[in-house]
Order: sequence, then structure tokens, then C-alpha cells
Amino acid sequence: MESGKMVIKEVETMEHFMETLYRYRNKLYDQQYKKRDDRLNNTKARMLMIIYREERSMVVNISRQLNLSSGATTIMLNQLESEGYVIRVRSNDDRRIVWLSLSEEGKCLAKKIIDFRNYYAADLLGVLSSEERTEFMGILKKIEQRIEERLTEGPK
Repeated sequence: MESGKMVIKEVETMEHFMETLYRYRNKLYDQQYKKRDDRLNNTKARMLMIIYREERSMVVNISRQLNLSSGATTIMLNQLESEGYVIRVRSNDDRRIVWLSLSEEGKCLAKKIIDFRNYYAADLLGVLSSEERTEFMGILKKIEQRIEERLTEGPK
């Protein structure tokens, strides 16, 4: 197979893998979220996990990490706050800064989401041996580094 056709085939395989992974993940998440009475979706779940991991966060940090507009982020955070998961506290040092943290209920929910994600990851990676998982994670990190480099480069 000539080089150009091989690259096209590799890209198609990679895209197909990503699409299949996201479809499976979304199916599992939908099943998990439908079990609860809340109106949680994948983006809100990721917001809760970010705040849980950082213990407190600013809206701008969440917007950046999720690649959302500040308006979209604020709407979802308002919903999470009204559902009792998120608490907003204005900084005493700089009144322009609002810190986000999780209520006890929000912490419990974030922990359940993280546990579920860990189960999901273990299920997927369970088909690989320990050595294969180590190699796979190394490859993913290498690709991630390349992506990060490309994201920080200026226009060519």
C-alpha cells in the first residue's frame, strides 16, 4: 500500500475508534444518568468532576477545560447550583472573583460519577494485559503531547 493511502486508512481507523468509544461512553452515561432523578448530562458531570478534583474553581477555568463559552458554562452552573450541587462564594480579596465548590450532595454525586468512570475504564481496558495497558497509555500520552504542542503553536 502506498504511503498516502496508508495514512488515510490509519486516520479512518483512528476516527472510527474514537466514534465507537464516544458512542459506547455516551450509552453508558445515558444509562447511568437515567437511573437518577436529576437532569445531569455528561457536561454537567464533567463540571462536577473538575470542581471535585480542584476542590474549588473559577468559572473561567471550567469554561477553558470544557471548551465552552462563559455563557453556556454559567447556564449549566446555575442549574447545578439550583439543584443543590454547586456553591458559589465571592472572594473576600477580589470581589470580581467567584469561587465554585461542591455541596456535600455535590461531592457525593461527583464521587459516584468518578467511581462509574473508573468502572467504565477498567471494563474497556480489561481486554488488555498489564503490559499492553502500559504500552497503550504511553502511546496515548505521546499523542496527547503532540496535540498539546499543536494547540499552542501559532498559525503556519
